[in-house]
Amino acid sequence: MNDKHAAAIDPASAEAISAAVEPYPLSAERKQAMRERLLSRIATEAPPGTRTVRSEQLTWHPVSERIEIKILHRDPARNEQTALLRCQAGAVLSSHSHTKQEECLVLEGEIRIGQHIIRQGDLHIAEPGCQHPELVSEQGALLLLRSEIYTHSF
Repeated sequence: MNDKHAAAIDPASAEAISAAVEPYPLSAERKQAMRERLLSRIATEAPPGTRTVRSEQLTWHPVSERIEIKILHRDPARNEQTALLRCQAGAVLSSHSHTKQEECLVLEGEIRIGQHIIRQGDLHIAEPGCQHPELVSEQGALLLLRSEIYTHSF
């Protein structure tokens, strides 16, 4: 037999063998361990040419008393980063300027920049040279930021 894709045995024989084999009983713990091992193998392999950043494997870092940042990706060559910014209720981020475009997507809650309200699902874009007024989150918020890499605290 030269066809490398041909079945080793015919379908009727495979079905007869399968029907004759008794399933091996596994404990719930063993089943769970096998499931976790299989899922971890699947989860670790991103499609070719892509990367997946697992947020749960990264650490939150304090920015101020009520604000934390989790850096998801940094590109030093382009001076850009993608990060999550978590604001507790009452968080205030002081006025700051931008040398590059910044995109801020509100994932949860809402923020106020000056008198401008940005709610869940809204995308706020600050152009280079823009001076942001104070940012306030009265109820708390989770933001996705694409911005320049900040080297100063707020």
